[in-house]
Order: sequence, then C-alpha cells, then structure tokens
Amino acid sequence: MIWPVIAVAALIWPSRLSGILDGAPLDTLPEVLLLGLVAPALAWLHPAFLRRFAVRAFVVAIILVKIVGAFTLHQQGWCLAFTPAKPMVRESTGKPHSWDIRADWLSADPICSAVMSRGYRDTFALPVWFFNLPPPDDAPHRGGYGAGEIPVRVDVSGFMNVADAGLLEIVTGAGMGATLRVDGARVDAREPGHHQAILAPGIHGIQIDAMLATKHWPIVPTWNGHPMESMFFPETTLKPPSRFDRAARPIGNWVLLLLGGSLVLWWLASFARRCGDPRLLTWTAAAAAAVSIAAVAITSEAASYTAAAVTLALLLVTRRRFHNVRGAFLLIGVPWLAYFAAANLHQVGRWTLYGVGNDNFHFQRFSYRVFMQHFWLEGGQVTFWNQPLYRWIAGTLHMIFGDSSLGQVYWDAAGIAIAAMFAYKVVALRFTFSAGLVAAIIPMAMFLLGPTLEFVGFGLSEIASASFIYLAAFFAMRNRRAGDVVMAGVLVVLGFYTRLNNLPMAAAVAAFALPVTLPAGDLWRPRQWWPRVQWRVAIGIGGALAIGAALLAWRTWYYTGVFSVFHGTQREFLAVWKPGMSLTQAVPAMASSLMMVLTASDPPQFAWHALPLLAGAVIAVAAICAVPGFRDAPLPVVALFLAGCVGAFVTRGWAHEGRFSIHLFGAAGALCGWGIAAIARVLMRSTRAWSSPAHPLEKVTS
Repeated sequence: MIWPVIAVAALIWPSRLSGILDGAPLDTLPEVLLLGLVAPALAWLHPAFLRRFAVRAFVVAIILVKIVGAFTLHQQGWCLAFTPAKPMVRESTGKPHSWDIRADWLSADPICSAVMSRGYRDTFALPVWFFNLPPPDDAPHRGGYGAGEIPVRVDVSGFMNVADAGLLEIVTGAGMGATLRVDGARVDAREPGHHQAILAPGIHGIQIDAMLATKHWPIVPTWNGHPMESMFFPETTLKPPSRFDRAARPIGNWVLLLLGGSLVLWWLASFARRCGDPRLLTWTAAAAAAVSIAAVAITSEAASYTAAAVTLALLLVTRRRFHNVRGAFLLIGVPWLAYFAAANLHQVGRWTLYGVGNDNFHFQRFSYRVFMQHFWLEGGQVTFWNQPLYRWIAGTLHMIFGDSSLGQVYWDAAGIAIAAMFAYKVVALRFTFSAGLVAAIIPMAMFLLGPTLEFVGFGLSEIASASFIYLAAFFAMRNRRAGDVVMAGVLVVLGFYTRLNNLPMAAAVAAFALPVTLPAGDLWRPRQWWPRVQWRVAIGIGGALAIGAALLAWRTWYYTGVFSVFHGTQREFLAVWKPGMSLTQAVPAMASSLMMVLTASDPPQFAWHALPLLAGAVIAVAAICAVPGFRDAPLPVVALFLAGCVGAFVTRGWAHEGRFSIHLFGAAGALCGWGIAAIARVLMRSTRAWSSPAHPLEKVTS
C-alpha cells in the first residue's frame, strides 16, 4: 500500500512551477477535484494500478520534475506580503502568514505571506485568512482587528518574462489606493483601481502597493486579456529568472501538467476497465452527475435529492463480484462525495470567516498557532479545553488546500462514508449485499435529512473522531496480519485524541476481537465466545490506548506538572453529576443527557431523523438482555453503540443540535440495518415473497 500513498503525495506536493495541476495549495477547480478528491479515492479503490512499472515511472517522473525544479528554478508567481499597522495575533513576530506552503511558512517574519499565481477577484479570494485570528490579547471579539478595521498594507512584487510586446492590466479595488511600478517606474492609473502598461519583450520587475481599505480587495492581473492563472500569461517568478529558468520553465509547466493529468486519467480509465460493468459505472456516473446538478441548481433541496439517489441504488442489479465494500462505495459513496464536492464549489480558492468564540473558530486559531507559529507540541493550549488532535488535522488540511476550508468538507464527507461502509460491512457479513446497502444508507440519510448536515466541513472534531474509530473497527475485523492490529491501535488512539469523550467507544473496538456475527445474547454464555477471541486484537487495542493515554498525560505533566489525561479539559465544566448533587438530581440529569444524544435534539424531543438512534438503542439493550428476536444482534456492534452512549452519563454537551450524536450514526445504521434484514428474512420465509436476484434477502450458498 505504499505506492498509492507515494502517488497521491507526489501529485499534491507543491512545485516551483505553477500550472493547472501544480500541487498544494489546491486552489483551482481541476486541482481540488482531480488531486484532492479523485486521486485519493482511486488510491483506495484501485491500488493495483500502481503495481505496473510504467505507472510507477510516471509517479517517479512527477517527483523528479518537482525535485529538479526545487533546486534549479525560482518559485513561479509573485510575492504577496501583508503588513498590518500593528500585530494582529498573540505572540506575532512579523507579517501574518497565509496558508500557502510555497511561501515562507517556516519563517517567523515571512518575506512573502503567500505566492500569487492567480488573480483575486474579490475579498474572499485574496489569501487573508488571518482575519480569522483573535487579537493579541485573545479577546472574544475582533473589534479593531476585523476586515476593514485595521490598516493592512499589501505589497505584490515579482518579475515577468515577456516574449512579445503586449498589454499588462492590473485591476484593484477603487478604495485600495493601489500604485503600479514597472521596472521601478510608476505607472499612472487610467482610473481608480485600473492600471495599464505596454511591456516590450524582456524581463520586467512588477510592484503593486495598496492598502486593504474598505472591504473590497480584488487584485486581478491580465495579459492581453488572459488572466494570470492562464497558460498564456507570461512566466512570472519571485526573482529574476536565469537563462536556464527561462528555457526550462515553459517545458516544465507542460510536462508537469501532462504527467499529473495523464496519471489521474489513466488511473481512472484503468479502474473503469477493471470494473468491467457498464451498468454499474453508468449508474455511478449518472447518480453523481444528477446530485451535482441538484447541488448547484437547487441548493435548498439538493440534500433530499441526494438521499433519494443513494436509496435508488437498491433497485440496481449488480454483478455478484461487486457485492463488497468497493461495490457499495461505487453505488452510494461516489454520489455522496459528488454532492459535497458540487455543493462546496464556491469554496475553491476562497477563505471562510468563522464566527468568533465558536469551537470551530478556536480549532482554526490553534491550527495557525501550530503550523505558522510553530507551537508543534503545545498546540495552542497548555491543557486541552478544546479537543486535542483536530487542530493538527485542520492545519494539515489547510496546508494542502490553502486558505479554503474545502479540505475539511472532503475530510468529513469521507469520514461519514467510512461510517456508512462500516454499517454495510457488518450487516452484509450476516445477511446480504442489499441488507448491507440499507445499513449504509441509514447514516447517510441521517446527515442529509437532519440538522447534522451543517457539520460537514464546519470545522469540528466529532466526524473526524468517529471516522478514526470506525476505520479502526475495519482493521480489527480484517485482522489478517500484525499490521492490521497496529493500524487499528493507532486509529483508536487518534479517535480518542480527536475527541476525548469518545474514549469508551475507542476502547470498545476491542470487541471486534470477537467475530462480528457473534450474537449479543451469547454474552452471558462465555463458553460460546471465549475460545473465539482474537487476543492479539484485544491486547493491541488496549495496549495502544494505554500508551496513547500515557503520552497525553506526559504532555500535560510537561506543561503543568500534573500527570493526567483530563486535567484542564471541560470534564468538570460539562459534568452531568456535579459536586453537591444528590442521586435523585443526578439520575434525571444523566437520563436527559442520554436522551439528548439518542434524539439528536437539545432539549430531548422526538425527531424523525434521529429515529435510527432510538431504534439502535432499543436493539442494543434488548440484545444484551437476550430478548428473543433481538439476541442475535452482532455483539461487537452492540458493544460499540453502548460504549458510545457512556460519555453521555459523564458529560453533557450543549449547542449545535445533533453534534453529540454523530459518533453513533455508523453503529446505529448497522443495528437498524440488521433489524430490517432480520424482519425481512422472517417475512420472506413465511410468505415466500419475490426477491431481486441481484439483491436476494436470503444469502445464497453454493
């Protein structure tokens, strides 16, 4: 599996060249779709493609082009530097950074805040994400530091290699007071915010000085009408290009585009050919296109149409060789990802202004402190009042996607797909492919038809933590070699670190040391399951969590002198049973906290979108109690669901309806899918009703 990782990394790695597929930051439509979404999906769907020598040669060629460019070429683009009148963030030591890995992000006082390789047509295209940061005193507001409230100077500088005489135009906001200098000579504006200059062949120095006044800050260069991001715009560099640079850069740009584009398209074509099922591929493409059109054209109803599209997949006849996780992903996972990709096209190359004081705002601020201010271990807080790991995740996504929050959308959408595929897997193992699909559709529908849809890309830790835990369960179920156990252990620790409340659920992954088909009713008959325990899974999960907890406690001791996992967190602040409460007060509080989770509503109240959570709870409790009709529910999934409920008895969250139920969606889908399949099987046996040959309700044996 190392070559898929190498291939995706090679495509995403930043380049000194600047073209359509030049790598991070992924700030153009082809990049975010092909490199940020399609390539990672193919790395999982079709890793065998990378076993070919010719394909690996392509990957190596991409790496070599980027390495050679790093040592022989100047960075393509112009230097974009922001200089505020006063520091804008705590412990600032110089100019603010943008999320641009090509710029001086490791420098405390960067020469370039970002590298300009495209035009910025409005304020939210300009890489000024740092306006999200709280002021130096960490006040819970941006008064005096918000966009248009603090004077910030912007300097653009670089060089153009002009082959033939032409017209350079620079359009800026009329209120920015921009000046243009070409080769040191000032160029007068034709009108406020509009400069033109006729340039002769040769290398020219370009300098633009402006102020981020008002709230409209476009900077749009064009050459003979072609935008800066066009291949027809003259070559631009931060420093005067050498002769080798001038000769090699045009070739390098085309080579990198052809190598990267050809690799992804070849990979896609190879997958389609290997799939060999035109009907399945046609459905996948048509469903993805339909939900994409809906997401763009009828935004308010697109989620409902997507829920309908993934449900219609149950009617499609598919070959038996696709009755697996990859087949389920093609049927419902691809349309699912297509919906979120299309619904968030407006975020490509644009930054988001977060609400002050919210958790997602804090995660963003801490991400900046980790990656741009280099507090790698501290992470923005000496003790984690806010959940630990997500700040590193968000920062990594920003390093890949730039100022845009689109990476967080992709991350969360993929995480929910993992939870859905988990539900598919555990039900399909006991019943059939169609039953597994039903189970997978349930958590997707809960997001699409409920309030939790807003959390996809919102910048919170719940989905990320759940996805780590469900992915760990996949590895624990597979358990083919020691590497699976190691991966499961690493993933449960990451799930715990991402959201500390999910420690019981992370520990419950150890239940997958038992066969996933083991009935929960057998819990009270140890002789039935004790010999079937895969002890290396149980020990691996437990050992990994013990090591992870010890490392987290050591970090707390390093900063505070207290060796504790939960010291300084919100545990006491959000505790359900607070000091001084009597038992008669604590029990109703615990019940209310649990029902808030099971109804995905605060205060607790019945909601149709949360029905699978309530049904899952009934199935889980009845199964543990060995109630006839329920006792056959899969024990590992029951344990996972009930463990996910444990945190509600300890702490109670608040705000953001449904947020604290997300981690249960995958397990709830699995239990409800199991229940539906079990009922359908009983009905089938009693009525001998017709069933689809593609999705039989009885498992066929040969």
